[in-house]
Amino acid sequence: MNIKNTAISYITLGILIGAVVLFMLFSLGSDDNEASQKASSPFRRSPTSMNVFIVRPMGNELRFDVTEIRVKAGSQVKIIMENTASITSMPHNVTILKDDTALNRVITAATQVPGYIPLDAAILASTGTASPEASTDVVFTSPEPGVYTYLCTVPGHANSMRGVLIVE
Repeated sequence: MNIKNTAISYITLGILIGAVVLFMLFSLGSDDNEASQKASSPFRRSPTSMNVFIVRPMGNELRFDVTEIRVKAGSQVKIIMENTASITSMPHNVTILKDDTALNRVITAATQVPGYIPLDAAILASTGTASPEASTDVVFTSPEPGVYTYLCTVPGHANSMRGVLIVE
């Protein structure tokens, strides 16, 4: 086999691979049609998607920049605490409660544990505590429809660093 035939073989192989890749991209693309989802092969993409929300403090103030998050019940949710505070004594977290009746108990318990996130059954999810200029996140499945309070459980932050997760 000479160099010319080898080059043509590689070009032909590249074209074939490109055609296969394009075919795969178009045939496995997302399709919102429920009937076609059920009839498609077992190699289809998962129809679920992640709802991603970034929550930051308002500079060095004790306030969140996002105070309302809306999601559908049963959806996958990722909340990122991006701590943009520049003061080293300003760690923050996003802790979501299942039940507001436990609010004071969780806030009090947070003062007693490293990281300020107590082990409490009333906590639906928590990002973990992020140091200034760092990030942390949590992924969870949203609960049944309702309104859920989220707050920063670092001592002294909970009264003003609050928001609501609205599950529809």
